[in-house]
Amino acid sequence: MLAAMHQGFSKPRAAGDRLVLSFMGLAFARAWLAILFADPLSKGYGATYGSVLFDIAYVICAFVALAALRRIVPVTARAGAWAVPLCLMEMSSIAFILGEAGPMNAHVAHVVSSVAGGAGFLTFCLYNAEVLATQPLRNVMMYLALSPVLGFVLTFFLTDVGLEKTSVALVLLPLIAVGLCVNGLSLVPPRLRPKADFPRFNIPWVLLVLLAAYAFVYGLHQSSLTPGVGRYSSFVNAAVGIVAVAWVAFFSSKVSFRILYGAPVLLMICGFVLVSLHGFIVGFVADVLIAAAFGLATLIISFMFYDMSKRSGVPIVAFSAAYAATNVFGLLGQAASNFMASYPAYGSFVAAITYVAIAALLLLMEYATLADRTLFERWGIRLAEDDAPEMLREAELIERRCHDFAKAHSLTAREEEVLALVAQGLSSREVQDRLFIAEGTFKTHMRHIYEKSGVRGMKRLRQLLGESDENRSF
Repeated sequence: MLAAMHQGFSKPRAAGDRLVLSFMGLAFARAWLAILFADPLSKGYGATYGSVLFDIAYVICAFVALAALRRIVPVTARAGAWAVPLCLMEMSSIAFILGEAGPMNAHVAHVVSSVAGGAGFLTFCLYNAEVLATQPLRNVMMYLALSPVLGFVLTFFLTDVGLEKTSVALVLLPLIAVGLCVNGLSLVPPRLRPKADFPRFNIPWVLLVLLAAYAFVYGLHQSSLTPGVGRYSSFVNAAVGIVAVAWVAFFSSKVSFRILYGAPVLLMICGFVLVSLHGFIVGFVADVLIAAAFGLATLIISFMFYDMSKRSGVPIVAFSAAYAATNVFGLLGQAASNFMASYPAYGSFVAAITYVAIAALLLLMEYATLADRTLFERWGIRLAEDDAPEMLREAELIERRCHDFAKAHSLTAREEEVLALVAQGLSSREVQDRLFIAEGTFKTHMRHIYEKSGVRGMKRLRQLLGESDENRSF
């Protein structure tokens, strides 16, 4: 297994063809998050103001990222950008350790840990999203689905092991998570890395409203869960991840994505019905259904965001930040729950009205999406290689050919970029505008390409790079 991983690390082109550990950094970040904010080691901390401050910092940073999108993308192209999430996450871990060990005031430690943790996790998610977006869609879906599974396994083995071992884990997990992201990016050829292009696009309001509704319900229900419930939630998320992995790997051609897309609202409504009943077992099942609905909905919509990003050219950071910003409704849900708990005479009635209203909203949004076939086709999932549009497959094929051509003739990274755009059929002026280069610079690059390859003329280059694999010879 280690030998296979080493092969994956040493061959950049293989990273896009099979699953590679370097793109699983999110799993280690999730384990860090679960241990830090839901481990029973810190009695009640994960269920009280600590997690609320974390959510507030997370949401604020998401809105800041949305406001500054054009200035920060591509995140991974900025030197040392990986250090921001790493420093914030380590600050959160160290503050937690000092607060638990005694040298630091516990309340101050919890505030610092929560705020730094929320900001660190958000910035990590944005960086990780750009790294993942370089991979084929099927692999992206597998990475996202496997992350809660591996995260649960790590959480299971790293909790309740004592403060010393937990402290070591809290320091190492951010290092591993960020390190895997950086290594994963190094495996991606320059031509496939995120670009600064930011085309105009329509905001997918229906999906964001759905996310907001699920987040509100989860926040509303979260206060009724017992402290230290992180492992239970991690287990549910892991189960959801296994279902998603099974669908991608075995059933994507047999079970329509529409069915998977409609499943969360049914789980959520079943949970609503059980919430109105009494009994420990019934309450437990309701918790599981609502947590599963939230986890599956966020996973499915994440799939759709990556698919939309690949097809539209809109940076994935835009969708990831918008997704994170909807968590503000989770905070509103927690506030609504606290309000109802403060006024028990009206709490049950208000809760019933709230659940009915949200159920109606979820059904309406689901129907609006599923009923409009054109809309769903634009936002549906088309797995790369198997279900991708013909134009997308052809573009990927041309990119591979350009890479082989550039390698065979020792072209520079910039010359390969120019070659790839020319091979796609762009005119000289379009290539200059896309790469922000002068006409003289473009001509210089083309001259070098002609001299190194012995090929003369754009037309001949396009013919050569457009030939079938069987006829191609570099």
